[in-house]
Amino acid sequence: MKYASIIGALIMVSLCSCKDKQTDASTTPRINDAVLEEVPNPNNEFCYLYAKNKDTISLNLTKENQQVNGTMRYKFYQIDGSWGTFSGTMIGDTLRGLYDFEAEGTKSKRELIFLIDGNQLIQGSGKTELSGNTEKFTNNPQFTFDKGQTLEKVTCKPTVL
Repeated sequence: MKYASIIGALIMVSLCSCKDKQTDASTTPRINDAVLEEVPNPNNEFCYLYAKNKDTISLNLTKENQQVNGTMRYKFYQIDGSWGTFSGTMIGDTLRGLYDFEAEGTKSKRELIFLIDGNQLIQGSGKTELSGNTEKFTNNPQFTFDKGQTLEKVTCKPTVL
């Protein structure tokens, strides 16, 4: 019993002392293929986080060729959040895919687009249309990329949805 208490205390201390460390933009690989070849990433995992004013957005990805899959979560202070999966493609400096998520007990899908700028993902917006429970961009929309909620590259750790 005494050992269980000590082990429990050690685990709590180690968990509390772990913090994400953001790395210098010049040394962290970007998602695109050219940089991935320079800096080996055996798991092809890439994680991004926005955290400000009690709001968070997290996106954890794995990449194989141009295909990108992962998990995503929006958690805003005093507003219902959402969580689910992201599946898309990476072409040049653009990541575009479908966010299949649950929010307020309802399952929905929403097309997302991100501009990759160094170690940042900048979410884009454009004209959309709703078809059933899926919100998709219209044909050839004009995208705008607002740096207001820019996701920064962080060290990957296990995802908890």
